[in-house]
Amino acid sequence: MACLYGKVHPYRDAFEVFLPGCFSESLSEKTKVVFSIDHDQSVTLGDTRSNLELIDSEDGLAFRLKSTADDLTKLSDRERMSVFYRENEVDEQTIDGEKVRFIKRATLLDISAVYRGAIKQTFLTIRDNETGPLDVKSIASESVAVEHRRVLEEYSEAMHAYASARRRLN
Repeated sequence: MACLYGKVHPYRDAFEVFLPGCFSESLSEKTKVVFSIDHDQSVTLGDTRSNLELIDSEDGLAFRLKSTADDLTKLSDRERMSVFYRENEVDEQTIDGEKVRFIKRATLLDISAVYRGAIKQTFLTIRDNETGPLDVKSIASESVAVEHRRVLEEYSEAMHAYASARRRLN
């Protein structure tokens, strides 16, 4: 998933939430969207006019990129996704003393494979030769599984660090 809707994430001095359908207008206008690495326009792997398919749903923005072996090398260990966009309509509110920006309409310009995305639950999964329509519901549930795996990995690392520190103290 390139972007998940309804997920609060930090953005500059505030928080931000992409609302479902915020990219619908730009997607229906067939605006060219690029797939890049770290939002670097000099390192692109494709676009919506050639090998990138975008699927908008209530859960978020899914994608499929037809790529080459060379493209996979460029991805390195990047597992997360990020979107670059131009805001068209934003609703700013103060909630519990915090500024929250609700993105209602935006023009999607770029999706990128990144090491760390603003929305932690976004992810990049590499699959071999998938064809047919994307099943966004299964992708959304895969997002939950990916996030659980990340949490377990972080917990395991913390437990190893804790055990190592205890051994040094004894």
